[in-house]
Amino acid sequence: MIQLPKAKSSYSGKFNHLYDIQTRCASGAHENQYICYWKSAKMKAVETMQHTFKDYYRNEVTLSFADHPFSQSPKHVWVICHYHHKWLLTRHKERGLEFPGGKVEKDEAARDAAIREVKEETGGTVASIRYIGQYIVAGKTETIVKNIYFADIGELAEQETYYETEGPFVLAHLPRNVKSDKRYSFIMKDDVLTHAIAFIKRKGLRNRP
Repeated sequence: MIQLPKAKSSYSGKFNHLYDIQTRCASGAHENQYICYWKSAKMKAVETMQHTFKDYYRNEVTLSFADHPFSQSPKHVWVICHYHHKWLLTRHKERGLEFPGGKVEKDEAARDAAIREVKEETGGTVASIRYIGQYIVAGKTETIVKNIYFADIGELAEQETYYETEGPFVLAHLPRNVKSDKRYSFIMKDDVLTHAIAFIKRKGLRNRP
């Protein structure tokens, strides 16, 4: 009989009921079936977990990979872009290197805003885009809710203006020391990026066509 690992305390007992399957495994086929169920349930619980931490300016941030847990109509978007097996960033004129993003305009859907911001700030045309999470920042003067998207970029085109940025910046790898690298925007220096990249890797999104 396969022995499943004990539930970790960080999951708050979400998986305790799954360990009853150990007494029901009568054959290898059944064991495989229950293990798949356990892994699926574990992944779902991980995605609905909330992560709370401080951002660069010591504001409290709460991040979730659930479906719009804080607002159905967020006013901000952030897009992690993938272009030809590399990361596509933009260089903001004041903040430095960051993934594109910005505010949702009046009567604009968040997804449409994400596609528009990618085009404006990098010249990139979005081939596919997927909502992956949302976070809320309890700032000193206002509270901000932002959607996170993962986008595959089909092509990059040079354009006359990139608005408040200096255009596209392509990286094969994100540096390990991004939090201390002065070239990068404060937006890249908290755990939103860390958790989002981990989520993308777990889902295998970079490997999909």
